Amino acid sequence: MKSRQLFVKWGFKIVECAMCQHIFVKNQIRPEKLESLYSSSDIDKQAKVRKKGDSDLSRYWLLLYAKYLQLLTIKHSDKKKINLLDVGAGGGEFLEMCKNIPHPIELYAMEFSDHSKEHLTNIVGENRLYRRSISEVNFESNKFDVITLWGVLEHISNPYKELLACSKILTKTGNILIPVPNINSRAVGIRGITGPTINPRSYLSNIATTV
Repeated sequence: MKSRQLFVKWGFKIVECAMCQHIFVKNQIRPEKLESLYSSSDIDKQAKVRKKGDSDLSRYWLLLYAKYLQLLTIKHSDKKKINLLDVGAGGGEFLEMCKNIPHPIELYAMEFSDHSKEHLTNIVGENRLYRRSISEVNFESNKFDVITLWGVLEHISNPYKELLACSKILTKTGNILIPVPNINSRAVGIRGITGPTINPRSYLSNIATTV
């Protein structure tokens, strides 16, 4: 695959695909090392604490969750219950919001982080919390009406493999929600490569040109 190098940060090469203009880290951290970082990273733990403690940041995410949750429930309003899987559930804020809406939703979560395990188990139940990647989980006959990946796809070393796995557990009328960073955003325009989403340690393969 032909690509051109855009810049280097912390020794990581950020390149752009010559065919599709997709921007990604060429020399990525090995997947097994990355999984270990996500499961026990103190940096990720502090990011979750900051997200809850910063009122403006918390409000931003809550409004974003509410906007798309409303659209998704309208889309599936004909169903008695909506089966929803939140991939990369983090601190569980989105799942908590789902529990407080009138439309019944059966909640499932996927999250590597050890810091979130107990809280997420309290929200969805022990049997509905998966701690492996989607492609490694046996869902048997279970299908989902909604699969959400809030700021997740850009952290996955092989996004095609995981999206293919998602498609196999989606109902025929199901939806996958995938918000991702935009390298052409105003924030990146102001802060350049010092911005928080230009972090080649964990933002691997979907530092996107479009949302």
